[in-house]
Amino acid sequence: MNIFDSEEKPITVISIRKFGFLWVSRMSVYYYHNDDSIKTIGGISLNNEKEKATVFSVMVNEPQVTYIEAGPELKRLKKEVQLGKSITFSWEETINWNVLNAIAFNSEGKPLYEYRYAKSNFIRFEDLKWYPIVEEDKK
Repeated sequence: MNIFDSEEKPITVISIRKFGFLWVSRMSVYYYHNDDSIKTIGGISLNNEKEKATVFSVMVNEPQVTYIEAGPELKRLKKEVQLGKSITFSWEETINWNVLNAIAFNSEGKPLYEYRYAKSNFIRFEDLKWYPIVEEDKK
């Protein structure tokens, strides 16, 4: 997997075939730039007869966040945060975004942000991002 950054958006590409000295990709996904303190900068799920994979990359610029957990319950991964550096989670299976259950925590283990769609009556791709967890959400 590669993430190519452009002025408009970072693009995630998975290359699974080689053609001479070049890699060939028929799959790419993009995420628009935003000013959020936690950004999803790449992510893709691959599911064909030969390969299965999920990759999810995040960049954190929120000093209170010290680690992120992501993945389904039995295959959950935990990664420490380095401010301004990308963090990549990967699994050798296809995982849907709604099972990813990505959560950003502080040093005391308190959940601060969650990866989800906005709570509204309609869904837009650009609304799938990191949202602060407020006490009202836990009730």
